Formats: sequence, C-alpha cells, structure tokens
Amino acid sequence: MSCGNHHDMPCREVLDAAFFYIDDEINDGEIRKAVSIHLEECGPCLKEFSILRRLKQMIFNACGETAPDTLREAIRGQITELRLTMTEIEIRNE
Repeated sequence: MSCGNHHDMPCREVLDAAFFYIDDEINDGEIRKAVSIHLEECGPCLKEFSILRRLKQMIFNACGETAPDTLREAIRGQITELRLTMTEIEIRNE
C-alpha cells in the first residue's frame, strides 16, 4: 500500500505499527510522531488505519475481555503476513 508520495516513514512501517499506535504503545517519541505525520499526509494509510481502529473497537466491545499477549502477537503476525501477501500481489499487478 502506498499513496505514491515520499514519506519519512514508509507506508508498510506505518501499517505494521498501527496496532501499537492505536493503543499508544509506541514508546519512542520520534516513531510516534513519524506515524502521526504520515497518517496526516497519506490518505490510503489513514483509511486502513481507521478500519483497523474500528475493527479493534468492535472486538473490544464484543469481548469485554483482554486477549492474552500470545494471542495478540499471533493475530498481529497473521495480519502482517496478510499485508505482505497483499503487497506482493499489488507489485505483481503493477
């Protein structure tokens, strides 16, 4: 995913950090600021970020429980793998 414009932080890195950003779990101030700036400048990433935030909120509202860290990491890994697969498909189709 990319809007085609140059950003200090690449789209892929922003989307990989999205779950941590949503939960305010990025401790590095420079990375947090770079993600924020990128989301302000990049419509496609902001759209995907918004979808992830809504999905996370829906899951939270439905469950009412906190998932164990191992489950959260497994889900993050699967989402990252899916994004990489989608990126490979996009590259092949260009």
